[in-house]
Amino acid sequence: MLVCITAGMASVPLPSAAQDNVSGSGISEISISVGWNIGSYKETTYAPIIQNISEPRFHIGALFRRNNFLHTIKLDYMMAKPGSVLNETAVIYQEFNPVSGKPYYTPVITPCYAHRASIEYSLLYALSTKPDARFSIGGAFRTDAYIQLSNYPSVTGIFSLGPAFHQSLRLSSRDVFEFQGGIPVIGWAVRPSYAGADALLMKYAEESPLKILTLGKLVSVHNYQAVFGSVDYKHSVNDLITLKLGSDIEYSRMAVPEGRPRYDLSLNLRSGILFAF
Repeated sequence: MLVCITAGMASVPLPSAAQDNVSGSGISEISISVGWNIGSYKETTYAPIIQNISEPRFHIGALFRRNNFLHTIKLDYMMAKPGSVLNETAVIYQEFNPVSGKPYYTPVITPCYAHRASIEYSLLYALSTKPDARFSIGGAFRTDAYIQLSNYPSVTGIFSLGPAFHQSLRLSSRDVFEFQGGIPVIGWAVRPSYAGADALLMKYAEESPLKILTLGKLVSVHNYQAVFGSVDYKHSVNDLITLKLGSDIEYSRMAVPEGRPRYDLSLNLRSGILFAF
């Protein structure tokens, strides 16, 4: 995605409210971004095969600062058709001619689709409130969903909690760099132990979806390791609008059930627009 900025903007004095936003002292902001996700995953309950992903990814973010407290919210979604042998190999089905009764064989390639969604809320407290460098630490709560649809569906969901940080560095009256990251240390994961539709899960989904959570297991650093981080560059155009360029990096390994881990690794490059108020 190409973002064009006219040279004339550089000569326009930046309003004081926009300066507050760029420096990280603005009260509230909401951003919308579109990126390109490059990564891979391996769902060993389905097949021990690396699935490569190169698809668009959508992001919505919000930041609210109240005194020394910082609240951040992130929502991400991506749908992909992974590049792997699952999308290249045909399965041979034997069928019978209804008239002659003779068998015949039909090659069928069942497409594999992957969906990825996450919601993150962070509550942080500013340890340093310098205008040019503001550093905050606290905790983050995440909800992640990994869905693979092929011959059999594979659905994984996890709720996690862990420490997080946010660093804002002002480069000029218009420009700022931001860094944010977190490491989950405890969570609750729902993940099938095999490929196929779980009868109890389907039953709970029909009766009461919340009952699905009772099928989960407690996870911590011994069976769930993950790192989530982001880097953002912001250029303030005026008192309301700020342009953003950013990247997100994620790694996770979930060993629930034991012996059939799931691995995820991704890099998301994005650009978008931010509204401050």
